[in-house]
Amino acid sequence: MKSPFKRICLSLTILFVLTFANPTLPIHASNATLNILDSTSFDAPAPLFQVSDVDLELSEVSATQAVSDIPLVLGKATAVRTKLTLPANTRVDAKVTLDVNGVPYERAVSLIGPQTIVLLRIAEPRVLAPVVIKASVTPTGLGRDPNPANNTQTITVQTVQTVEKIVAFFLPVDWTPEEQSRYNYNTQYPKYVQNAADFFIGAYPLARDQIIVDSTMTPHILTPFEKTFVDSAGKFSYRNALALYGSIAIAGRRYRPDAAIVIGILPPEWFSKHGKPKTLGLTLMAVQGTVTGQFDPGEITTAAHEVGHLYALYEDYDYAINPPRPGVEILVPSYWVEREQELVSTSSKKLWTYMSAGSKQVTYWTDSRIYEYLMAKFALRGGTASAPLILAATTAWQVEKDGSPADYSANIHRFEPTQPVYCAVAGIALSAGSQLEIRLYRGNTLTKTDRRTTVAGNKWYPFLLADANTLAEGTYRVEILLDGRLVKSNQFEVKASR
Repeated sequence: MKSPFKRICLSLTILFVLTFANPTLPIHASNATLNILDSTSFDAPAPLFQVSDVDLELSEVSATQAVSDIPLVLGKATAVRTKLTLPANTRVDAKVTLDVNGVPYERAVSLIGPQTIVLLRIAEPRVLAPVVIKASVTPTGLGRDPNPANNTQTITVQTVQTVEKIVAFFLPVDWTPEEQSRYNYNTQYPKYVQNAADFFIGAYPLARDQIIVDSTMTPHILTPFEKTFVDSAGKFSYRNALALYGSIAIAGRRYRPDAAIVIGILPPEWFSKHGKPKTLGLTLMAVQGTVTGQFDPGEITTAAHEVGHLYALYEDYDYAINPPRPGVEILVPSYWVEREQELVSTSSKKLWTYMSAGSKQVTYWTDSRIYEYLMAKFALRGGTASAPLILAATTAWQVEKDGSPADYSANIHRFEPTQPVYCAVAGIALSAGSQLEIRLYRGNTLTKTDRRTTVAGNKWYPFLLADANTLAEGTYRVEILLDGRLVKSNQFEVKASR
């Protein structure tokens, strides 16, 4: 596999990157489903037998908006995932039904053993109240289930109201008429923006009307000074880069003064032509809210990745260790609800988080760490929840005055031995007087405990797990308990750069 391009965000950093009319999602019922769930390949499918009597089991039920087992955001597209098991090499026609807070849904399906995943699209939650989902499966036609006791499950999922609003503006930069003609600009550029917008909307824990993606078709043309990145000796010019970013920031906000981020999209090979070969984008922390990337119809994660940095997310790649870690693999099934697509990492095509390095050899989505942290960022300042919840337990090497992870430190996987280690715990709609406890383990050995008494409402609770130069190298696990009940856990590594 090719080495992935890196996306880096430091003081000065080169960025290498490479509807609801139908209330149900399509089912996944084939041998390919077995490959997805079990990472198993088959030389040839075994013969399937239609049976009259079969023991169906509804083994799993979960609600999802991007990842499962996380509270639902009001106003965000939602689906219910069911896992149905039956004897191998058998097929049976059945009906999957849902009751969602009294609203019925159903779907006729053809189930194939040993397991079939069925996804049903439901109405997004609109009321701040628990969502009670009762799911069941029954055979249809001539089929009969001799053991119907395991055909039904009921789950309750809490809801969260987020209050953030993000405006992302795509600005084409320095496209000449010749380049527009060569790359079919009038057709391909709008498709690129739409795909990036769809990914951003699907992967972020915000309601549909809380994310606005806008763009213009009119290219912003740079001055010779703004696009002169290197001098005759090949030395990078920080002053010229600042001029470039200032120009893009001003031009984009003339269109959208409320833009949280302006994404300048340059023609293919633009950086190579201007002295920075192998570079696909550039980001300067000195000019926050503005990034650049080269046009690539297959690269749709730029907005999601860079907006993550605006909310303090750290990179999910690490090239300072041996072997390097180009990305974080997502090991559980995930769901792009708006596109009715299940996303699963396989041996042939890995699924990484969108905070990983850029590579055309993998696909991207969000994972529970990123999603929970962003939900907390978007909800704690003025939002609320249908019940007292711990939304996130996020590792960081520094925290803000409000206790949240400080800039560019949230969700760090690896700490240098010389860095302090914090865990920022996000509580929403908590009652006053509850006991919040953290337990730090190295392996099975408990190394530290700490407690806080909660206040009423929303708050970040920062726990200093270790001062600098106090943790030995190794893998650690932190557990968070609320009134004695385990509610979150996280894992991190302490290891020196090589």
